[in-house]
Formats: sequence, C-alpha cells, structure tokens
Amino acid sequence: NGHHVKIRGFCDHSTLGGVGSAVPDRVNLFRAQGIRSVGGNSWRMAHNPPIPSRLDYMDRLGMLAFDENRFFGGYSSGPYGAESITQSQQDMADMIQRDRSHASIWAWLFCNEVGCTNELAIAGMRNITDTFDGTRFATMNHIVDPQYLRYLDIQGMSHRVGTTMDKWHTANPNKPLISSEAVVCESERGIDTDFCYKPNCSYNNEVENCTSQQIGWSNSRDFNVGTYVWSGYDYSGGIQADATGMIGDRAGINKPIRWWLRSWWYSNISYLDYGRPLLDPGLASSSENTIYIVDQWIPLLNGSKYRSIHVYTNAAQVRLWINNKLYNKTGTVPFFGSAVFGLVPFEAGNITAEALDHSGARVGTDTRTTPGTGVALRMYLDAPSLLTGTGSVLVADGQDTAMVRVEVVDGKGGLVAAYDRTATVEITLSVIAGAGRVSGMHSGTPYPAQDGTNSSYNAHYGVVRGYIRSTQVCIDTIAYRTLLTELSPQHGNGNNTATIITTNCSLAPIVVKAEAHGLRSSTLEIPVTDETDHLPLQVATRSMSFA
Repeated sequence: NGHHVKIRGFCDHSTLGGVGSAVPDRVNLFRAQGIRSVGGNSWRMAHNPPIPSRLDYMDRLGMLAFDENRFFGGYSSGPYGAESITQSQQDMADMIQRDRSHASIWAWLFCNEVGCTNELAIAGMRNITDTFDGTRFATMNHIVDPQYLRYLDIQGMSHRVGTTMDKWHTANPNKPLISSEAVVCESERGIDTDFCYKPNCSYNNEVENCTSQQIGWSNSRDFNVGTYVWSGYDYSGGIQADATGMIGDRAGINKPIRWWLRSWWYSNISYLDYGRPLLDPGLASSSENTIYIVDQWIPLLNGSKYRSIHVYTNAAQVRLWINNKLYNKTGTVPFFGSAVFGLVPFEAGNITAEALDHSGARVGTDTRTTPGTGVALRMYLDAPSLLTGTGSVLVADGQDTAMVRVEVVDGKGGLVAAYDRTATVEITLSVIAGAGRVSGMHSGTPYPAQDGTNSSYNAHYGVVRGYIRSTQVCIDTIAYRTLLTELSPQHGNGNNTATIITTNCSLAPIVVKAEAHGLRSSTLEIPVTDETDHLPLQVATRSMSFA
C-alpha cells in the first residue's frame, strides 16, 4: 500500500516431528503464529508448493508468502531420475494456477540452489509466470548468470555474506536483491555453553553471535529486500540431524534463540513499521519488552563455582540478582546483541535478570531457579491455546489435532536439569476419556529419532510432544453426517479413522494421561466443540479482528 516493508521471514519444510509431512491444519497455524510472535512477517514454502491451508492462514494473518517451485529441470535429486524442463515448467504452471488467488503471495520462486543450474529454462519459466499471473515478482534462490538476469524481477541469494551483496549491488544498482535463504546457526535447547562448547558438542543453545552476524548482513543493507532465515523450525531430514531452527525444534518446542529474534525483530521494531506483525494482545508473546535468560541455574558437573550467563533482550541494560541480592555488575546490550556475564558465582536458589531502559528504570524481568530431581510429569496444551494464537477448543471433525507438551518436573513444578537422571525418561500418552487418539509423538531431538507414530517416546532434556486427534465427526447436521456414512461406510472401522456420529454427539473433553516409570502421572483435558467457527482457518481470521 505504498509503504516500505523489510522482509523478516523464515524458510520451512512442510514437515514436523511426530506428524511427518501430514501436518494437521492447527499445527500449521501454530507454526505460522510462532513466526509472527518473534516479528516474522513472511514464510517461504521450502522447497515445494505447500498444502493450501498454509497460504490460507497467511492470507488471514497478514503475512507474505514466498511460493516455491523446486527445479528448473535437468537436475537429479537422490534416487530419482532427472526431471525434464517440460516437467518442471508444468509444475510451475500448476502451482501458479492453483495458488494465484492467495493475496499473501508476493513472489514466485522458480527454483532452489542446485535445482537452478539449468538456466536455459529461465525464459520459459518467466513466460509461465507472466502468462498465468503477471502481477507478482519472479526470482530464484541462486545467483543467475548475468545474461539471464533480465528474466528476474529480484535476484535471490542463498547464504551470501555482506561483501558479496555489496559487490553484486554495485554491478547491478537498479536490480533489487533479497537474501532468499540465509543464516545457518545450529542450536539445541537444554545444552548451556558452560556444559559443552563447540566443537566438542554438535550443538548448544547459545548462537546469538552467529545469528546476529548472518542476519545483520541483509538486515543492515537498505538495498536488500530482506531475509529468509533457514529455518523457522528444525526439520526432519531423514537420518541426517538438523538443528537450524530459530523458533522451535523438530517438535515445535521453543528454542532459546527465538527470544533473541523477538528482541530485535519485534520488540525493537517501531509501531510505525508496516512490516511489524499485529499481535493479538492476548498472545503470551505480545509484551513490548523482551528479556530471557538462556542458561539453566544449575551447578557445573566439573565442580566449578562459576557460571556464564547469557540474556536476550532489547533493553538498554541488564543487571542480575542472585537469591534476591544484587550482583555487582551491569551488562550493556549492544544493538543486535545480548548481555553476557562471565564468572557469575553459582549459589543454588534463583537468578533474576532485570531489564533496564536508558534511564535505569525496570522494564522487565526473567528468573531461573535451581531444580531438584524429577518427581512428576506436567502437561500443557500448546494448541488449541489462546497463548499461541491457535484458538481455545478442538473441533470434533475427525481431523482436528491438538498439541500437548509434557515436561518432567521437580517437587516445585520446575523443569528438571538437562543432566538429571529423569530428563530422558520414556513417557507414554493415552486417551482415557473422550473421543480422541494419540496420533504421534516426538521429543524435538535433532538426532535420528524413534518412531513418531507410537504412543511412547523418550523425553529430550525433560520435554516431549504429543499430538491428539479427534476421532468423532460431529460437525454440521445429523442429516449431513448420515449422508457421510453412506458415502464413506469405512469410517470408524479402524484405529486410524474417525467415527461419524449420526445421533446427537457427546462433546465431553478429551482426557489425556501422561505416565513414566517412577514419576507421578499427569492428566490434561482438551475441550471439544462441534462448532466449525472454531476451526483453525476461522481462528486465524479472528486473530486479526482486534487490529
């Protein structure tokens, strides 16, 4: 609408741990709202055309969609033979004709990286975008040979440093460029740097310097349209471990670096910035100041009396309190940085980070306590949940899926230490009442994992995810549901199908129980409705109605 918008986006595969490629609608809404909660305004459909509901949500949420084709043609991937140029161009035409009515789409992506090497196909690809749409920009995630640059509206770049951007812009001052894929800073929740420094560990939870540098290359250059971080969530790449997610792990469980992003891509962005997401004030992450302690407040295993503490915030300064006593150092927070405190004396109890503005006034706090050993399980409902922008109730349509999080906690209800003997305990989920079933589980581990279709899974640093699917179809009228039974008589005849109810439905809550050997069990109620106004698409529409 005539206003400048800097792209602050994320790339994501159409997969998530525990559900694979069959990502339920409410889970995709959870992912989209997670991107918005840290200031993201765009989502790249890597590396194939998405399930249409992802675009539906972005239409409603005011996000920008980067719709992607995979190949130019002529490139062989894995065990499959090379796709011809004709096949790839047909894929591009099919994608545009299917998706062109989505208002969220701002650009078409011809191809990705090595799939872009057959540049003889670029003229035909451009002809397809002009023929079937002609209203959006065209680009590719690969620096094209100069002779073909005229076919692109924007030059995409994959993992290029700032000096490369400067050189390219100097040579092509009138052609926009974008970091269509950027940032590889692998991290893993639960591993403090004090406990395992790289390269001794594959990952740890402190990647602020890596993230700041790599996002900064594109974020700081006005001639760069914006950044697509790789990636929003860890993805399941077969047996290969992946930990590039910036918002959540493979199971969508929050990773610490998400609070660095929220500090600088949301809390530090002006209300006048048209690229800043409008968040529902009811969301858990809608506060205007961010402060987050990355590290656990636990003793080191090597007997050291000191800890290093990292604090993510957009505040000007941070000071620490240890067991309600002021620690005598104040950390200054540089732009795109964090507050780092080395050699902090460990004393069991609690540590609090206090965020201060330039005048020294308090604008927020965050506290970590020293946990005891695990004695119980505690369950949380992440979706549907008003705190995640995913609604408040599950719809009994035989498809809607809830996201449950189970934590191993100590006697005070706090998450156990990463090295506690109970942090990797096997957790079993079961539905003990109501019409639902456990459809999948995952712990978020970046390493080769267990079978996610089972109802038992080992926790990863004290946390595991479960997916609970509705098993009754109660929406619409009795006459409609009776017709469904005639059309689909197989429904309800197996464990993986839903029963169509042709009488009045019982909408009792789904009660889920979590159990683990030696720990107190926990139960959670998931509210259920037959009102389609609570389906994920309607939830997404209402989440913007406050604006």
